[in-house]
Amino acid sequence: MRKIDEKMPDLLRNLSNLNGSGILFSNSLKLMAESKMGILTKELKKLKEDMSWGTSTSRVLMKLGNNIKTSTSSQVLHTLIKANESTNDLNNVLFVTSGQVKNEEELKKERSSDMAVYVITIYVAFFVFVFIVYILVLYFFPQSISFTRSPQEIWYAGIGNESFNIKEYTVLMFHSTLIQALVSGLVAGKMGQGSVYMSLKHSVSMIMIAYVVFMLFI
Repeated sequence: MRKIDEKMPDLLRNLSNLNGSGILFSNSLKLMAESKMGILTKELKKLKEDMSWGTSTSRVLMKLGNNIKTSTSSQVLHTLIKANESTNDLNNVLFVTSGQVKNEEELKKERSSDMAVYVITIYVAFFVFVFIVYILVLYFFPQSISFTRSPQEIWYAGIGNESFNIKEYTVLMFHSTLIQALVSGLVAGKMGQGSVYMSLKHSVSMIMIAYVVFMLFI
């Protein structure tokens, strides 16, 4: 989705140049299908094929929007559809929209760069939390058994309710770590990418790290 949005300014700029040289907008779209547009090339070829079968320009643009479905592309294609239905001279619309989309993408990159340090801080905090849990489970909890009052209580520790139950507290720490991973990931994604939905990848990554640590080391 990010790569698609990054290509939209180039697509608009090229369409503006073609339209400015006197080529019809529909023909400009067909020419763009033959150019190197990265991730958009496949969808543009589908667009050209639909137009060769007589599908209207507005309809193929609507279909393109339904196929790629990103926030930036949806706004751009909606603007192009409305402009195409109202005028044949799209050069100014394409030029202005291209500049606007480019500025928006630059602002996104700048924001992502500025927020990267906070995302790193969240990951560091998560690893510190995991390390503390590791120390608690492997060193602190077993040492707690030595504070029981008799050998019989030492024997029951961890398997009964008479004393400190290591197994129950280990499970509690595991669940706490999973919750920490989920919430930290959501916060990292929201701060870094501005979307809770997109932040699920951070949550999944942290949950996998927590699971591996507990399965292999604890």
